[in-house]
Amino acid sequence: MDCFMDTGGVNAFSSVLIAYIRNFIIRYISDMHREMKLLKFSDLNFIQLTSYIIVIILIHHLSLFILESFKISMILDVIKDALITSVFSFLFIIILYAFFKNKIG
Repeated sequence: MDCFMDTGGVNAFSSVLIAYIRNFIIRYISDMHREMKLLKFSDLNFIQLTSYIIVIILIHHLSLFILESFKISMILDVIKDALITSVFSFLFIIILYAFFKNKIG
């Protein structure tokens, strides 16, 4: 994606950041202390799943837009853009999850 949009690896950084903190977020949201390899999204209840999705999306979009703008003076625009795109991303993910719920779980 960064190659086609000429963004210099910003999306790749945000995705790697999410991959790095994913286990910490899951442990915090679900209070799971077992091996993370055994986790399935079907093990999470709806509130835990939506909390996980919201936190992941917000962190991804905030890191993406902060690195794209890289100006403190634009912090309000960054937060606004991150929130707006996060809402649409969340709705899209929930629709896809509902559509493929039987195939995933």
